[in-house]
Amino acid sequence: DQDDGAGGALLRVLRANGLQSLQGTSVCHVISRANHSCRPNATLRPEVSGAISLVALTKLEAGDEILISYLSGEDLLRPTWIRRKELQRGPWKFRCGCPRCQAIDDTR
Repeated sequence: DQDDGAGGALLRVLRANGLQSLQGTSVCHVISRANHSCRPNATLRPEVSGAISLVALTKLEAGDEILISYLSGEDLLRPTWIRRKELQRGPWKFRCGCPRCQAIDDTR
């Protein structure tokens, strides 16, 4: 990592938690903390104003965890092993254990 004045820590946070909008990349106090699922119940939508909206994909009940996908829509169509590989090698560096990845692979 390049020196960011914090030993590269700030750049790592930006890579792992940064959200792309029409205005650039930002780290948001709440939305950047959303967890990943390969079967998300919400998605992020950049607005022309530069704001980023969190939009439900399914009906959510009080207390439900809001889950987004860190992967692209195209990557979500891929087999479990490819999704896991992408999450491991990308800025997130984790092995996905979401219910979809733990179930029988639903891709062909």
